[in-house]
Amino acid sequence: MHLTASQPVTRGPSTDLRGLLLPAVTQLPRLWWVPLLIVTVLGGVMRFVNLSWPHAVVFDETYYLKDSYSLLLNGTEQQWPSDADEAFAAGKPPTTMGEPSFVVHPPVGKWLIAGSLWVFGADDPLGWRFSAACSARCPSR
Repeated sequence: MHLTASQPVTRGPSTDLRGLLLPAVTQLPRLWWVPLLIVTVLGGVMRFVNLSWPHAVVFDETYYLKDSYSLLLNGTEQQWPSDADEAFAAGKPPTTMGEPSFVVHPPVGKWLIAGSLWVFGADDPLGWRFSAACSARCPSR
């Protein structure tokens, strides 16, 4: 069949590709966001309630807490006295020894922790853990 410029092109239901490929648009329920909000609030409560417990420096906090705090105070990672963990847990952060520290981990995470130390203080575990709780995900096992 040869079409001329004066003949209109007609499309039937079987030739409308868009109609075949795209499903019909359905309207979302009015309160579609309520289940999303409930799950988000529940997840936030589970992650942030009792974040200050235990009131001790645990696992990798011994490195990240001290490096983050020295970044906040001095702009670089520095060495700490041997009783620094106990002093942080007692709510009395010590001063650094003034010597550079051996840096193993990149600084971005430490700067995030330093930000929460600046907001919440270094004398409370909430300050040590808040930024990590905001960004951490559960490990897959």
